[in-house]
Amino acid sequence: MKKITYAIIIVLCLSLIPMQTASASDWKYVKAAMDYQKAGRCDLAIPQYQKAISISKKASTYRGLAVCYEKLGQFQNAANTYYAEAELHKALGATQTYLATKQLADNLFSEVDVYFEVDKIQSKPLAKYEPASGAYFGAFIDQDTRYENTGGKYANKYSDFNNLISKIHATFFVYHKYGTPFPKETARLVKEAGGALQIALQPEQGLSQVNNDGYLKQFANDAKASEIPIFVRFASEMNGKWVKWHGNPTLYKEKFQLVAKVLRENAPNIAMVWSPNSMPADTIHSYYPGDAAVDWVGMNVYSNPFNNGQAHISTENVNPLTFLDTVYNKYPNKPMMIAEYGASHFSETTNGQRKDQTKFGQAKMRLFYEGIRLKYPRIKSVHWFSVDTLTSRYVAEDRRLNNFSLTANKTITNTYKEIISQDYFLSKVVNGAFVSNSTTGKGTVNINNATIRYSSPVKISSYVKTYDPYISKVVYELNGQNIGQSTAFPYDITISPSQLKASNKLKVVVYDSKNRVATTKTVTFNKSSAKLDLQPGQLQLFLNDKFAYKNVGMAELEVAPFTTNGRTLVPIRFISENLNGTVHYQASTKRITINKGSSKIVMTVGSKTGSINGKTITFEAAPILKNGTTFVPLRVVADALNAKISYDSKSHGISISQ
Repeated sequence: MKKITYAIIIVLCLSLIPMQTASASDWKYVKAAMDYQKAGRCDLAIPQYQKAISISKKASTYRGLAVCYEKLGQFQNAANTYYAEAELHKALGATQTYLATKQLADNLFSEVDVYFEVDKIQSKPLAKYEPASGAYFGAFIDQDTRYENTGGKYANKYSDFNNLISKIHATFFVYHKYGTPFPKETARLVKEAGGALQIALQPEQGLSQVNNDGYLKQFANDAKASEIPIFVRFASEMNGKWVKWHGNPTLYKEKFQLVAKVLRENAPNIAMVWSPNSMPADTIHSYYPGDAAVDWVGMNVYSNPFNNGQAHISTENVNPLTFLDTVYNKYPNKPMMIAEYGASHFSETTNGQRKDQTKFGQAKMRLFYEGIRLKYPRIKSVHWFSVDTLTSRYVAEDRRLNNFSLTANKTITNTYKEIISQDYFLSKVVNGAFVSNSTTGKGTVNINNATIRYSSPVKISSYVKTYDPYISKVVYELNGQNIGQSTAFPYDITISPSQLKASNKLKVVVYDSKNRVATTKTVTFNKSSAKLDLQPGQLQLFLNDKFAYKNVGMAELEVAPFTTNGRTLVPIRFISENLNGTVHYQASTKRITINKGSSKIVMTVGSKTGSINGKTITFEAAPILKNGTTFVPLRVVADALNAKISYDSKSHGISISQ
């Protein structure tokens, strides 16, 4: 069993801030501010700090100003000031100090985003076992107290756990020592329970034991024989000093690439997962093995009430989602997996204090899972670490600080059941060997500046984060009228189309745990009845709207259709692939080849000349490349794909069918 690590490290001492000598012109203001601050008059210190910053921008001055804002309860101003300080550290190359200061800002920053729920369809090629939308949910239960030391009480603990939670888990994960045989019996039981397997394959003797010596090939052959999807998370948390495969990024990447090559060559049902720990963040990317070796990127992250069990360092206002951006934003072309997550519901501090943390665990669980659903659409899998580390014999004694078990606390169990009962959280792995293919799923769309084209009621959800982790309520006002409130994340409310105008304003008012207004946000959106009752094989797009529609749902395009020089241009790849064609783009020549049935169409970006089935033709306009998406005139779609098209000048709707 690996040593458990906790990712919430937010300590930043003033000693980390580079000493900066104030100039004569700004020092008098800094000195006055410090004197006021020492006397407890932050209200008078703030304008002095602001004058000093207008003369010379220094990290220490920003820090003093941020602390004063925080003491006065001006949390958004404090957050913005910490962000400004962080940018100074970043410019100096002080990465660790930058990240720590940014975390202070993140903890206080208020954020509101509003979404509506839709059926989504695939808009671009998917990775191995990647669902078009939604997220697999899984767990590690092998060390859960319900299943330890129970002998033969449970014929299949994975099936029992599914029954307990009232929904089949898409995946279960296990820790596995590199060099030991593939876990055939575990795979059999997981398959029997209806799931797939995530294997944390760990070279506990160090990277030197990883060689192309026959072990990997046998492991792959046994994995293939299991006939279920296998996610191999090789040597995760490599950025942490607590693992034996840390310290040599070059060697790590070499070994990851070797493992990926051998396993893939022999087992089509293996997807490779690269998963660092959330901390330390400054070394994560030096270990990335490259796109060719990685199918999914991942992260391990935990929510604990206290930093490393230190009772004087609370982490209640730390948002675990902020740690994800380091990987999520860096690798936009990869699906992401949360390989391990847990939020403590009972803790023990290093000085022996024990405390029920149910409220903390429940709040963090909702924030994390619902935040993923709303804000992070490329996170396609999330796994809970269901272990009571306070009692587990596998956990190092100095790390026995938190209980993450999903079965030990009924409130936590029921909260988890409620969250994953949503259709967004998927029970079946799709799109790969031994499973079916799927291009549809539940998803959410940011409502700001969007157009709602549905005649049925619309479910609205809000991603809300403030300085206070225990928000009391969120109130909604539509076009100036109060339409209701919600008291639990994700703060759902349903809006009927009859309540909407052509143009709408939705105000979201967030109240903290003391019933004070923490933050507000107003979003605007439109309503249109222009969406057709589509049949299979039909598409509908709209000018300047990034969403395209089929009979089974909607897809989000990289770039919306647009007009130029009086011509309407549309994305050829999306349309072709949804009309049963295939598209190949050769970057070096900018050549586009479309195959549909026995037909072959060839075009070149920037050229009007092309061919259909070998016959040279001249298109009315040349294809255009915009933000990585190839656009062609609408008429070309009809000519090249033998499609029927129509345009509604009133709604700016484009209808396409075979």
